[in-house]
Amino acid sequence: MYPIFQSKLGRRIVLLVITSMLLVLGALGISGWLATRESAARVFYERQALAQAASGHLDYVLRQNLARLENFRFATGVDIEDNDLEPEKRALRTTYFGSVFTSGVFVTDQNGTVIWQEPYQEDFVGTNLNNYAPIWQSLQTARPVVSNAIVLEPDRKTEILMVTPLHSREGRIVGLVGGRIDPLGRSLQEFTRPAALGEASFIDVIDANGVVLASSEPQRVLQNEYALRPRELEVVQSASLASASWTLTVRQLQRMALAPVRTMEQRFIIFGLVSLLFALSLSWGMARSLVKPLAQLTTAAQNISHGDLTRPVPELGQDEVGELGRSFDAMRIALKESLEEIQRWNKELEAKVAERTRQLEASYREIETKEAARRELLRKILTAQEEERKRIARELHDETTQSLIALVMRLETLNAVAVEATRKTGNRLADIKALAVKTLDNVHKTIFDLRPSVLDDLGLLSALRWYAENRLPAAGIRVHVEVPHEERKLPAELEIALFRIVQEAITNIIKHAEARNAMLNVEFVNSAIRIEVEDDGKGFDVKSVSPQVDRTRGLGLLGMEERVTLLGGKFEIESQPGSGTHLTIEVPLEAT
Repeated sequence: MYPIFQSKLGRRIVLLVITSMLLVLGALGISGWLATRESAARVFYERQALAQAASGHLDYVLRQNLARLENFRFATGVDIEDNDLEPEKRALRTTYFGSVFTSGVFVTDQNGTVIWQEPYQEDFVGTNLNNYAPIWQSLQTARPVVSNAIVLEPDRKTEILMVTPLHSREGRIVGLVGGRIDPLGRSLQEFTRPAALGEASFIDVIDANGVVLASSEPQRVLQNEYALRPRELEVVQSASLASASWTLTVRQLQRMALAPVRTMEQRFIIFGLVSLLFALSLSWGMARSLVKPLAQLTTAAQNISHGDLTRPVPELGQDEVGELGRSFDAMRIALKESLEEIQRWNKELEAKVAERTRQLEASYREIETKEAARRELLRKILTAQEEERKRIARELHDETTQSLIALVMRLETLNAVAVEATRKTGNRLADIKALAVKTLDNVHKTIFDLRPSVLDDLGLLSALRWYAENRLPAAGIRVHVEVPHEERKLPAELEIALFRIVQEAITNIIKHAEARNAMLNVEFVNSAIRIEVEDDGKGFDVKSVSPQVDRTRGLGLLGMEERVTLLGGKFEIESQPGSGTHLTIEVPLEAT
């Protein structure tokens, strides 16, 4: 027999069948689980309903008996402040009969001393009960009180007290009327037997101290509820009473309460295992009937994949698998013929690819050479431009400015003589002097624009600060310069390039931005220098000034970007109409 589980297809068939069966069983299992959960919830609900019903009935009886005690003061002739006890005795007898007070009812004075009890108990009459919590609590709060289990003198018997205050006509508390309930009597036990819950189940009435006041199992009465708890898990449902600090608890061992649920779960498990075994047997038979012929096809396919196209595919029968085998063999023959033709084409293609690769490599090397030459040419052009600016600035400073200064000095001398001659001639000479001074200032400004001497003397940051604080305020623009770090000495080529970029940015603000405020920030971060120039002007659409759109616009931005690219840095500009412009330049220092 062919080993089914050595075949991937066999394992897949078995897995699919088992998975399908598991899905069905899973659906049934979920339904069963929901059913068992619902059954378990119903068990808890029934016991909660039982606890609430029993506690409600007990609550009703306690309130009814408290009402009997409160009606005592309305009986004919009842007045505990007079010396006649006969009306009180008759009223106590009436209250006692038909009540739950199995140990009797009594009346006390305002100090808590028992005046009389029905049925009469000689050693109880005259006892002061003010030391017991329910007595002084009722006297202090003027409200009815139902006590927990307490031990009463003189016979040291455990009982339950229900007391309510007595008021005079003026509203004063003049005493108490109360009843005594024996927990071992039948009055409370009747409330713990409303229905049979089954084996190992109990209904207990428990006071605030954990003492069992009544139980469906009489031997549990007056024992501590915590000492009675079993070691096994229990199903417990409780309901509190409104008229007393008691709790009615319905409890049963969990294995007994949930026995039907556990039986249902076991049946689902047994059914699932049987179904799983059936699915395994079915999948085994299906896999066995398919795997063997497909294994032969797999062997033939492996031979073809290894390049052996000479072995024919064996005959596999007249069914669909046999038809597949014959088609596969026809494909083998066609593939053999095609492979021979493809090999011939591959040789031709490899020769063409090799030739094309050599051409591309030559073109790439040529492009790299031209790009390097372009960068070198741009660098030399910028260097020559700076040298030319430096030469022109030197000539202007050495020749033109000297001539202008000499002209101003001679005009001053001539003006002094002309003033004495005629006032009119003096005014004209003063105008000529002012024009000469203005021309001298413009020449100085041109000299600084061509070659800022402060850049050579004090460095990049001082030159940028001086240029921004002199050019922008002169154009009516407030400027704020931030330099958060100490200046580092940079190569002269880098300093002049960065200065020209910022110079162009400030010139653009003055000419085009129509701004009121501008900011220049220079800082050294992560082995790089970052310069930010920002204004609150009218802004512009960055795409609209691209040289590709209009050859006459954007040349200044293009020049700045070319300088930054030459330095190996990043150039970013953000602007929108009406939102100002933010320019960021970041150049790595190690690249310099």
